[in-house]
Amino acid sequence: MMKILKYILLAMFIFGLSSCGGPTPVKTTERFDAEKSFEKANKMIDDKKYEEARTLLFEIKNRDFSRKFAPLAQLRIADSYVNEGETELAAAEFRRFLESYPDHRNAVYAQYQTAMIYFNEIESPERGYSGAARALAEFERLKQNYPRNPYKDLIEIRIEKCRSIMAEYEFIVGDFYLKNGSYNAAIMRFETLLQKFPDYNNEAKVLLSLGIAYKKDGKEEKAEELFERLIEKYPNVPFAADAKKELALSNKAKKEQALVPTVKKGPFPVITIKKKSEQVKPTKEEPMQVKTAKKETLEAEPAERKSSFVAEGSRIKIKNLMIIGNKNISKRKIKKAMGTSKRGFFSFITSSGYYKKDQMEKDISKIKDLYFDHGFIRVVIDGPEIIVNENKNTMTIVIRITEGDQYKVSSIDFNGNKALNSEILMKKVSVVPGAIFNKTKIEKNISSISKVYSKNGYNLPSIKQDIVPDDQNRTVQVLFNIEEGDKPQPVKK
Repeated sequence: MMKILKYILLAMFIFGLSSCGGPTPVKTTERFDAEKSFEKANKMIDDKKYEEARTLLFEIKNRDFSRKFAPLAQLRIADSYVNEGETELAAAEFRRFLESYPDHRNAVYAQYQTAMIYFNEIESPERGYSGAARALAEFERLKQNYPRNPYKDLIEIRIEKCRSIMAEYEFIVGDFYLKNGSYNAAIMRFETLLQKFPDYNNEAKVLLSLGIAYKKDGKEEKAEELFERLIEKYPNVPFAADAKKELALSNKAKKEQALVPTVKKGPFPVITIKKKSEQVKPTKEEPMQVKTAKKETLEAEPAERKSSFVAEGSRIKIKNLMIIGNKNISKRKIKKAMGTSKRGFFSFITSSGYYKKDQMEKDISKIKDLYFDHGFIRVVIDGPEIIVNENKNTMTIVIRITEGDQYKVSSIDFNGNKALNSEILMKKVSVVPGAIFNKTKIEKNISSISKVYSKNGYNLPSIKQDIVPDDQNRTVQVLFNIEEGDKPQPVKK
């Protein structure tokens, strides 16, 4: 009984001690003030504490259940990246805002800032094509999606500059092809410029260059048509005077061509060797004439005159192949790249007495490609100069090379890629900025990029590469222009 009483008294004592502590306080959740947090984040941005500001802005996005400050926080995240100079991240955050809040009152601002990010990347036509193309697309999207935007007048000025930069870039590339003898590529580039940018303020310059490209490609009538169009449309510009000179040269060549005696048709046209005679003017194919060791030239004469002749298909042994001016690439490598064999025979006389240049032109092109693969994009190859001995049975081929400077890759950009971002495509490019320019490697990258699109369901992507040289810095910008095409949709059964 006494034991039971002791347990009761002990329990009462413990209960009394616990009751003396008072009630246990209940923890209350502190209310999140989105407005004050937003003001604090703005202050951090002003103080250039961008990382801390973004941390707080992300918290506002997650905890602002009123949804009043969450959109503004997303916008300020993008602004903070702009202030920090992280333009690609800024553009991504502005796009995220537009995707999440397309009808927000600040959507116009977000779209305009996206366009301006790319617009501010424009430095010059050589370096600004990619930025101009992106900016133009964003400005056009702003006009289409928000026709009553407050930036109307400013947008038109910006669009005009983007188009001007893109047009000037097209001309630079076309001019590069023209100077390097790629006349078809130059023609395509100039024609595209005139079609895509009919308002280009330097149309006269394009017409002149396009006419010269057609002329060098052997299309005289088309060239004359363009020269006459330039003179008629822009009679007072300096390019009109150049067009008149080109027409005068063409007319002079026609008159001189008319004076050249023709050869009567027959199985073996007669060719006479004359000393100190004037060279026969080239035909439309611009065949190269053959020089003898005594500066003699081949001239066609009427068939009824008795004289010695060289029949078509005559073979003259190549005695020597001289390569002059090469400094950075050995003669052994150059000869290896060529198709003409020093030990073999080369058929180079046609029925008209002209040098057959087709094979040698291919060899010259191979030498150019070799130099292009080593970064010498301004290489100039003169020749071949053909020297035939007095007995007309051996000849020496002389090729003169002016290498120029070696160029490196300054940047690699992509234009037109929407389905796949540039980071994914860049992984398939084997040439990196800072490396010596290599034409073959760049062209192989087109196939690699095309395979990436094929794996993602795009069967017919069009990928073209352009190079824009910067002669002052001896660098080359590589631009991949991509037309993705439509992704095939699965057939419904």
